[in-house]
Amino acid sequence: MQSVLTIPGSDYVRYYCNNSTYLRKIDGHTYIQVPYEAIKVGTNLTFTLKYPEWQDALSSNAFSITPGYVLPEYLKIELNKKEYKVGDDIIVTIHIVDKFGNLSTDFHPDNTFYINAPNATPTLRGYIGYGVQFKDWIKIDDYTYQVTYKATKVGTDLQIYALWADYSTMRNHRVYKVGDKFSIVDN
Repeated sequence: MQSVLTIPGSDYVRYYCNNSTYLRKIDGHTYIQVPYEAIKVGTNLTFTLKYPEWQDALSSNAFSITPGYVLPEYLKIELNKKEYKVGDDIIVTIHIVDKFGNLSTDFHPDNTFYINAPNATPTLRGYIGYGVQFKDWIKIDDYTYQVTYKATKVGTDLQIYALWADYSTMRNHRVYKVGDKFSIVDN
């Protein structure tokens, strides 16, 4: 007997683990458990199960999938250019997304989270050597922020980085390289 599991669009979930599907008996009834991982945000979704010999399919109640938790390494970074001259503005656009690229508002770092550009100086307040603190990023919309830097020193293969620092212990500094590489050239 082969089962067919359909999901609207089939890109909202993916099969999570090959060896964790199993049958369970609860109160004399047999249930199948099939783990799936939600990967795309959506509303009014259903799971449908239909064996080839069944006339009708079984469907779940409607449900929604919301964005997952956001970690610094998931941030999507865009730069306004790939090559800058010393003195140019480097505009860093930060998109808040979960690990599957879904836009999310579930990013709540404290003041120990920074974005920094090597060989550049921020044009915003909030710079204390590690970069610009999250609280000082310019909010564009619920999912997008910007930080602007002034290119100050020639360099190649540069990359924006995010720093999560624990100042209570002055340990556990985590640095994440994010975004595409860029360069700064002489005037």
